[in-house]
Amino acid sequence: MDLGKNLKLLDPSDKIPSNLVSGCQSIMYLKSSLQNGKMFFEADSNALISAGLAFLLIFVYSGESPETILLKPPQFLEEMGIYSSLSLNRANGLMNIFLKMKQDAVKALTKANNLV
Repeated sequence: MDLGKNLKLLDPSDKIPSNLVSGCQSIMYLKSSLQNGKMFFEADSNALISAGLAFLLIFVYSGESPETILLKPPQFLEEMGIYSSLSLNRANGLMNIFLKMKQDAVKALTKANNLV
């Protein structure tokens, strides 16, 4: 929960349906951008535990290439024992945050390669 306090709040204009993470127990928004070939993420949640989980993923994946996000699953979460301390709903929400990161990485690659 303490990590959740480290997330910078999203601008209200970024709290739009396309930034909403589906499947989270709480309301979670994830904003992504591609800058110089690297993905950057910001998140906001109405629950500190969800915000903390998002912070972990953002800490690891922000500044990485879209390809890295697509090819490197968050195995560190298992190694840290995060899943063993989460309810099934929270664990599913955590994976849905990562799924949204992957979906945004695919969109960024598609747009960058003019495949849209």
